[in-house]
Amino acid sequence: METKLEADIRMQTFIKVRTVRVPEGEEPTLADGNCCAFAAFEEGSRATRFAQGEGLPGKAVATGHPVVESWAPGGVTAGSETMVALPIHHDRDIAHIVAWNC
Repeated sequence: METKLEADIRMQTFIKVRTVRVPEGEEPTLADGNCCAFAAFEEGSRATRFAQGEGLPGKAVATGHPVVESWAPGGVTAGSETMVALPIHHDRDIAHIVAWNC
């Protein structure tokens, strides 16, 4: 059941969750995020590690390019229709992966 805070946030912006991951070896690890209104999503995000090529953050690390998915099973479960992962480069390396769930 959606809380009042979650409903208010959903009505104010189409971006439901923003996360920032940093590559640690082969796995992008959660460094920061704005998903506190969705406590279950935040807990799951902190516990989840993506191997290279796995999930949106892992695909962004593997390809070095933005990844956009609509109606992905994990996103639909979290209440998102579209998810975007954008790798941020520094020199030739990926410094961060910023992801939005909309």
